[in-house]
Amino acid sequence: MKTIEKQNVAKEKIENNNNKVKIEKSNKLDKKRIFNNVKNVVLNVLKNNIAFILGVLLIVYKAILLNAILKIEVKFEMISYSFIVALLLMCPIINKKNKFAYLYMNILYAILNFIVYANYLYYSYSTNFLSLYQIHNLQYTKEIGSGVLTLINIKNIAIFWIDSIIVIILSIFLYRKNKITNVDEENTENTEKTKFKKFIKPILIVIIILLNISTVKKHIDSIYYYNTFNKSMLVKNASIYYYHYKDCLDYFSSLFVKEEVDEEKLKTSYEQNINEKTTETQYTGIAKDKNVIIVQMESLNEYIIGKKV
Repeated sequence: MKTIEKQNVAKEKIENNNNKVKIEKSNKLDKKRIFNNVKNVVLNVLKNNIAFILGVLLIVYKAILLNAILKIEVKFEMISYSFIVALLLMCPIINKKNKFAYLYMNILYAILNFIVYANYLYYSYSTNFLSLYQIHNLQYTKEIGSGVLTLINIKNIAIFWIDSIIVIILSIFLYRKNKITNVDEENTENTEKTKFKKFIKPILIVIIILLNISTVKKHIDSIYYYNTFNKSMLVKNASIYYYHYKDCLDYFSSLFVKEEVDEEKLKTSYEQNINEKTTETQYTGIAKDKNVIIVQMESLNEYIIGKKV
């Protein structure tokens, strides 16, 4: 009897050990399966959003490049705001890798690149950034244009535009590479992809829009309010993109909402203060009986130094 009991106990131990081994193997397989599933999901998301990710990175890079070249401090806040803008601008191509996605990304980046490059040239000419309010200065295009054109050279063209050429070539390569797989995936579209299109993508777009609205309301509005007349500070703190957004908004608002001026109040204030104005100072008459040559310049740029006429 004792021998039989010992045998039964031994069998139970062996069975328990076998069960433990099976459970451990099963757990390992489950973990491996979960890891592979997560890995496949991440890879599929990256694969389907190459144009979106590339566009976001390029837009942020261009804002950083502009500040760095103009020797304006590159702040973390500016980078984060540029990233938020980039997410919004690239929303239409989330989870797309078709022809439209690459065309949209390249066209939009070329437009933004042109705006950034134009700001670089204008800032180099006048230490200021472009504004819609300067539309009224188009009458001076000939005078300003001749000065700005002298700033264009192969070096700055390469710095600002070589990446656009590389991105176009890369986009053509990626699109052709994915063209065959795109057809296959469209023919064998699974329920997970359908769920992403129907639910997850709209939710992501709404989140990005709300993030931009929140950023403008909580941060950009105050930055613009305190630095309205200091464009360099606006670009430094809010990025070139939010600066132009606020500039456009401000300009078009001024076209439709005219500020009322109390002319009677101005006239009264003028009459009250006109007699208080001092007409004589310590410098009055300092140049009497002397020949005075006055050279007055509205602005002077360093690029004309050394030029011969």
